[in-house]
Amino acid sequence: MARKYLYFVVTAAIVVILGLIHSLDYVARYQRSSDDTHGMADLRELQEPPETPTGALDQPPINVTGITRTSNGSALTIPVVRTGGDVVRPGDNAVGIHRPVVIFNVMPKSGSRTLYELVTRLKASTRPEIVMMNTMGGYSQTHVDKVHDIREFVYQSKVGFLYSHMRYHHLSIRDKERNPTFISIVRDPIDRLASLYYFVRFGDNIDDHSNAGMEFREKMTQMNYSSETFSECVMNGGLTCRDPGALVRHFCGADKKVCSNAKAKTEAYDRAVATIDKHYAAIGIMEDYVAALRVFEALVPGLFGGVTEMYLQEKAAILSMMKTKNKPPMVSNLARKLLRKEMGHDYRLFNYIRNKFHKLKIQLGIAVNAR
Repeated sequence: MARKYLYFVVTAAIVVILGLIHSLDYVARYQRSSDDTHGMADLRELQEPPETPTGALDQPPINVTGITRTSNGSALTIPVVRTGGDVVRPGDNAVGIHRPVVIFNVMPKSGSRTLYELVTRLKASTRPEIVMMNTMGGYSQTHVDKVHDIREFVYQSKVGFLYSHMRYHHLSIRDKERNPTFISIVRDPIDRLASLYYFVRFGDNIDDHSNAGMEFREKMTQMNYSSETFSECVMNGGLTCRDPGALVRHFCGADKKVCSNAKAKTEAYDRAVATIDKHYAAIGIMEDYVAALRVFEALVPGLFGGVTEMYLQEKAAILSMMKTKNKPPMVSNLARKLLRKEMGHDYRLFNYIRNKFHKLKIQLGIAVNAR
């Protein structure tokens, strides 16, 4: 009898251990992913994409005559681009009017869905010509497939807004007049991580019944997360409350040898700075959101005209929808101090972006901290 009982206990223990190993492996993979239409799709292939065949992205898409395939496979009629020479291209690194075809690639929980919602409302109210696309929800697509769809969107859109959590990816577009305008928004790295921690557990006030949204929530339910607060998770050495280097990887790009190499942190940081300086028209700060909107509106009025006024009028309703549920108001000082040591390069890049944004506001005559 004792042997049978012992056998039962040992068997149960093995099952529990295997379950924990599987869960930790899933969490580790998940930490390198981004989010879906609701914030967190399983996009590991976007964080560390496969090698792209040489020259595969250097050619314009075949279908550029008006019909394109979106992320969900549906057909979308888009006019072929005809632009003049009076726009400032992102690589020009100058303050001026940029082409109103925007790629908004941004990390989750950085105010990104707020901007997407604002552009959606602009389109519905007075701007029906705006073409919108996002890269979330395409679970069956490879990284190369998504880049192909992005290139089609860029080539064919006249006024367009593409929302993505993919890392920066150089599109190698030969026709410089068709270059998109890259923008982004960043947030204090620890605050972003804490918000993400609670979002994957509790969601927000958006009732998302899309396939992507339902699949995301099902995945999060299956994870069976603990009830630890974010600060407790940090102090207990948890994995789901850590992702050092995430901000640097996002702007460094898809080169795994540099951007995903833990031994190449300085090189990855330098690559991220070079990418920001050369390819981004502007990167706003979530903690200075109104000023970010005013900068976007000043640089790309053909797309963002009226967006700041709309935000100020509808801010309460929009932020109520986006607010993460059950999120305690503060991260403990001890947890914050520990994470700051682990995320040194992220904070170095965040401060670089913040200083650059401050200078851009001055150039454009936008009030500092214009909330």
